[in-house]
Amino acid sequence: MTDKNAKLCVAYCRVSSKRQLKEGFSIPAQKRYLKDFSRTNSYVIKEFFEDDETAGKKGREGFEAMLKYLKKNKKIKTIIVEKTDRMYRNFRDYIDIEDLGLDIILVKENEVVGPNANSHTKFIHGIKVLMAKNFLDNLSEEVIKGYNEKLQQGLYPSNPMFGYRTEKIDGKRFLVPKDKESNVVKRIFDLYSSGLYSVQAVADKLNEEGLLLDLSKKVNKSSVHTILRNPVYNGDFKWKGQVYKGVHEPLVSKSIWKECQSILSRNPNKSQANRYNTLSFFFRGLLICGECGRTVTFERKKKKYVYCRCTKHNTNCKQKPVREKVLLDQTEDIIKQINVPKEVVEFVTEALKESFELKRETYNVRIKSLKAENSKIESKLDKLYDDRLESKIDEEFYDRTYEALKTKKAQITSELDKFDQASHEYQNIGLEILELAKNVSRIYRQANDEEKKQILGFLLSNFYLMDGKLIPNWKKPFELLVKHTSCSEWQAHQDLNPNFWFWRPTCYH
Repeated sequence: MTDKNAKLCVAYCRVSSKRQLKEGFSIPAQKRYLKDFSRTNSYVIKEFFEDDETAGKKGREGFEAMLKYLKKNKKIKTIIVEKTDRMYRNFRDYIDIEDLGLDIILVKENEVVGPNANSHTKFIHGIKVLMAKNFLDNLSEEVIKGYNEKLQQGLYPSNPMFGYRTEKIDGKRFLVPKDKESNVVKRIFDLYSSGLYSVQAVADKLNEEGLLLDLSKKVNKSSVHTILRNPVYNGDFKWKGQVYKGVHEPLVSKSIWKECQSILSRNPNKSQANRYNTLSFFFRGLLICGECGRTVTFERKKKKYVYCRCTKHNTNCKQKPVREKVLLDQTEDIIKQINVPKEVVEFVTEALKESFELKRETYNVRIKSLKAENSKIESKLDKLYDDRLESKIDEEFYDRTYEALKTKKAQITSELDKFDQASHEYQNIGLEILELAKNVSRIYRQANDEEKKQILGFLLSNFYLMDGKLIPNWKKPFELLVKHTSCSEWQAHQDLNPNFWFWRPTCYH
């Protein structure tokens, strides 16, 4: 078959960890798999794209290069990939692909997702993307637990800030002052606490004195302000919005740090802005003006009524302020737009179970490897014990080796527990999404304001506010449930793939 009449595509491969490179899920293995598929199904792969590092954040070089290539080569409308979680790990990637109008062939899942796919194929695919993100989050829980342990011990769990370096002591990383940088920090607090210098004047003074290590770089106002506001320099530190008592050496006394905070807060405009930003508004972060696209802001009048209004920045927007209560009353009717017929729930439930089985195949390899390693450690511990009884090794060697092996065994046990928990969550998250969709109107009606905000944030990207009316911008895949809520009947239609049957509404074309 020549390129002229062949079906053109690109192929994408990804490994999410170094371990997968060694466990049969390497990029060469994926390439062989995709090449076999393309030959069997008359596709010509014009280009391979790959990423071989953790993909928890958007911005993978191979993925971005593929999007750029496809935008340039518009005749190619197909990507082939092993399965859903090899393709993308967040909804931004999902939307980028859909905006290009591409077909995604998920080879192991025997599924094609694209503009011409039926609504339920798209819906199930969207839920799988949600689950892939959820699984990644669950696998990160051990990292979070590690952070929490460090926080409780007073250890800063991230990279050191200006003025400090990290030093490993007894297996733990401590913040310790970094010679010249710590002197710069102390000088900043000394100057500002005197009350004779503004933040900008402190920066100018430092530049004049030339205290920085790299004299080619100038100290700016923003850097000085950040240092002055950081509690790490008085012995505490902030993590995820909460302040912890640190065990590191402070660079300034608490009295000097508090004095600097007092001076920083004396600006009445800034103080007023801080008070304004602490007010709680139901729709904060959820509203966009439907006329001009600007941000919608909030203001409280008579200490009682909250109004939502467009900022109208550099526009001639004619939208008028609307009471928050008026908009809140509209949300229940909007939520009622989501409807999932019983037969659809039954079908999607089975499809999600199949997806879980496919996902589990990948992680069973790692689990098997961990269990084999654990058995080896147990054998080594048994031998170590026998050698000690027979006086083949001294007590010091025994204690040192025993502790090392026990530590490694604990790490393996922890990782096995992590996989077990993450797998359990992956299996249930899709069903929980369906359950939420099926009963969301009742759940929303009974929820408090905070819970309602969480539900809206889960189902919608935002609302457009137009002429006092909320226009929902549903997240995928929930928009598919809303799109067909007016259909009174659902019937079984055979998909293009003869091996699968998909439920879809009779009004779907």
